[in-house]
Amino acid sequence: MTETQNARLREIKQSFRLMMNGVAAQSMRQKGLCYHLNWGVSLPDLKRLAAQYEKDGALADALMQENIRECKLLAPMLMPPKEATIETARRWMPLMPTAEVVECAVHALFRHAAEAPRLAQEWMASPEELSQVGGFQLQTSLLRKGLRLEAPERDALKKLAETAAASSPSMAVRRAASNCILALSEES
Repeated sequence: MTETQNARLREIKQSFRLMMNGVAAQSMRQKGLCYHLNWGVSLPDLKRLAAQYEKDGALADALMQENIRECKLLAPMLMPPKEATIETARRWMPLMPTAEVVECAVHALFRHAAEAPRLAQEWMASPEELSQVGGFQLQTSLLRKGLRLEAPERDALKKLAETAAASSPSMAVRRAASNCILALSEES
């Protein structure tokens, strides 16, 4: 990273203190969402902060490396859409510790990826809980954006989502799979 990018990273991290919501941060800790730092900053506040900066892939990567909730949520908002690649997704997935971060990355970045359908399939097939959440969320987003599936693909997706919604031990996976089923029913 350049010195300018390092300065932006420091500036961004310092700005979280001004937007801090201690009650929200404490509530998240009590619910088991543990980060090195969690300022409890809301997503609308983070979106306003992101709007103040130019998209910058190196800065976004540096933010994702931080074990700070707000950095991880801000990273996909600052990644240029053209850099929303499967390689970026593969690099970031192990760094995304919660469904909240995964869902934010899908919404802000990966649904715009040229290879989003392939990424959704890869993540849904993963044994990892958060990858499955991301896969179902991404597939749902693509369906709602107008992606049309051929009957065999649609049937396979419906079966996969129904199985996950009914039997996954993870509430986050069940919720994401249920949303996918709903999006499939809206497509008909």
